[in-house]
Amino acid sequence: RRILVTGAGGSIGSELCRQLIACKPDCVVLVDHSELGLYNIDKELRDIAHGMTIVPILGSVLNEQLMAEIMQEHRIDVVLHAAAYKHLPLVECNVLSGLNNNVIGTKVLADIAREAGVERFILVSSIAARGPGSTEDATGPQSHYGKSKAQAEAETLRHAEDFPVTILRPP
Repeated sequence: RRILVTGAGGSIGSELCRQLIACKPDCVVLVDHSELGLYNIDKELRDIAHGMTIVPILGSVLNEQLMAEIMQEHRIDVVLHAAAYKHLPLVECNVLSGLNNNVIGTKVLADIAREAGVERFILVSSIAARGPGSTEDATGPQSHYGKSKAQAEAETLRHAEDFPVTILRPP
C-alpha cells in the first residue's frame, strides 16, 4: 500500500509512522508544515526502514494544489490524517487558526482524497480536550478546540459513502 500521513512530524503522526514501518508499505509520504518535525521523523524512519520508499513533503493540508499533486503523483491508497492543532490553550487563543487548520484542512484533504479515489481515509481525532469526567460527551464540545475537532469528524463522515472512513481517537 501507498500511505499518506499528514502531521507526520507531530507527536501522534510520528508514532503512527513508526508503527506503519513494521507493516512494510510500498511507500510512506510524510507531510508536515514543521520543518524540524518532518526532518526528525524522516531521518528516524530512514534509519529503520531499509530500502522502503519514504517521501518527506514540507507543506500544509490547506494547500489544495499540493495535496492533489501528492495524491496523484504517489498514487495514495490510504490517508492517515493526523495534522491538527491539538493543544487546547493555544487553539482557544487562536480560534480562527484552529478552525482553519482543523476543519478546513480536513475538508480539503477529504475532498481531494475522494477525487483521487483513495481506498481508505483515517482521521486521528484527539479527545484530550474533554478530560476525565467531562460532560462534553453528553452535551457536545464546549471549547473551540472541541468544536473544531467535532466539525472535522463531521467533514470526514460526510465522505463515508465515497470510501471507508475511520475515526481514530488515541487515549
